[in-house]
Amino acid sequence: MRRTDKLLVVGAHPDDCEFGAGGTSFEWARLGTEVHFAVVTDGSKGSADRLLGEVDLVKLRESEQRAAAAHLGVTGCHFLGFADGELSWSVALHRALVKLIRELKPHTVLTHSPEPLDHRAFSGRGPSVNHRDHRAVGQCVLDAVYPSARNPNEFQELELDPHCVEQVGLWGGRFADTTVSCREGVRKKAEALALHSSQFPDEESLFALAQNWGDTETFELVRLA
Repeated sequence: MRRTDKLLVVGAHPDDCEFGAGGTSFEWARLGTEVHFAVVTDGSKGSADRLLGEVDLVKLRESEQRAAAAHLGVTGCHFLGFADGELSWSVALHRALVKLIRELKPHTVLTHSPEPLDHRAFSGRGPSVNHRDHRAVGQCVLDAVYPSARNPNEFQELELDPHCVEQVGLWGGRFADTTVSCREGVRKKAEALALHSSQFPDEESLFALAQNWGDTETFELVRLA
C-alpha cells in the first residue's frame, strides 16, 4: 500500500481508529500525510459503569479520542454521532459517509472489515466476533467509496463534487495482503490507546498486550472497480 497525501481512517467507536490503523496513521503523518479520523458512533455504551450517564460518557470519550488523535499527529477528528450499538446499513449513515468523503477528498481510506469475524490475533488466539457496529461501518464505507462518492448522480442535494478514492484497506479480515512497517508507530499506538483511560484503566496490561503486535499493521487492499 503506497503512502498518499491524504488518509481517512473510519472507526465505529472511539479508539477503533487507533486499534485498526494507529501505527500507520502515525508513520504516514510524520512523513507529511494529512490524516483524518472519523468516529461513527457516540461511544455511549462503552462502559460497564452504570453510574456514569450517557451524556457524560459521550463527552469523556470524545475528549479521550481527540487527545489520542493528537498524540498520533492526526489533523482532524470527525464525530458522526450515531447511537452506539445500534448501527446497521442505513441511508442516513451512507449519506453521512459520502458527505465526509466528498468534503475531505482522501486518497486512501482505512476501515473495518465487514466480515462476521475479526481475524487479528491480538492475544495469540484465533478470530473473535466482529462487533455489529464494526461490520456495519465496514460495509457502509465500502458502499460510500464505491460507487456513491464518485457518482455525480448520487446525493446531488449535498452540493459537493464527486470524489474518487484511490485505495481502500480493511483491517481484521481473513485475507490481509498488505503489511505496513510501523515500529515507532506501534509504540505510539499503544500510548494513544492508553489515553482512552475510560476503556483501558490498566495501562501496564495494555502495553503488555502491545508486545504481541509486532512492528507492523496489516490490511486487505480492496480493488475499486
